[in-house]
Amino acid sequence: MDAWGVRREGVIASPPADEILAREQAGNLLPGEVVERDAAGGITRIIAPAMNLGFQEANGVDFSLQYQRPLPVGIFTFLTEWTWLYHFSFPQGETAFGFGNPDLNLAGFTTDPGLSNEGWYKWRGTTTFDWAWKGFDALATVRYISGFEELNPKVLPHEVGKTLRLDLQFSYDFSNLLTRVEERPVAGYSKQASPKDGKAPVDKETVSSQVNNSCWRRLVEGTTLTFGVNNVFDDDPPFASGEGGNAVGYPGFTYDATNRFWYWRITKKF
Repeated sequence: MDAWGVRREGVIASPPADEILAREQAGNLLPGEVVERDAAGGITRIIAPAMNLGFQEANGVDFSLQYQRPLPVGIFTFLTEWTWLYHFSFPQGETAFGFGNPDLNLAGFTTDPGLSNEGWYKWRGTTTFDWAWKGFDALATVRYISGFEELNPKVLPHEVGKTLRLDLQFSYDFSNLLTRVEERPVAGYSKQASPKDGKAPVDKETVSSQVNNSCWRRLVEGTTLTFGVNNVFDDDPPFASGEGGNAVGYPGFTYDATNRFWYWRITKKF
């Protein structure tokens, strides 16, 4: 378990569109900020210059637990890793949700109320269950991301849902098919044989090289076949509106629209 704290000074970023629009309505746009509109008054473009937005400070805890146990058949490994962000402050950030209050804890809020492409997630974690035996490997991975708070198009609080995903993967390492058992014991190399009278022992490395250089060995050694499926239950990403400014309807920096995804691959190591 690691407790950590990170403070960034002089953070450079562009101000959110909501802040620029608010300053336009108040008639006090900052240098470099531009709101372009068409003849009907609709917004066509918002230009947001880079600005010094002050500091960011984050505090959290990382947890990790691993357990491995030999079984009558194979080895079982359990690994879980979690991050808890319990405090995040950004005094020069958005005005929504009370941004601008140095004492406000932004953990669990959207990073940008006008888009909601992601949030300052309080909890993120991955847990894996792995079973390995004679070249076979079966892996189940559970991924969790907590939700966050945003505003809907009516500027009312909306909770972007948490997600729990299951991924499965199966693989086989064909190197396990290779056997080093000799058909006949070799004097000077095998434990079962002794050097013959008057003859020098056979060098171990020479015999090993002869065994290992077969075409079959070169073909399968280092070759692994993998088959898997991500997002087993075909869950959609959580809905996010970003006050109506989110064009795809979900946190696009965190999720994508792939849904359930099947794959296979062959890996060859030389």
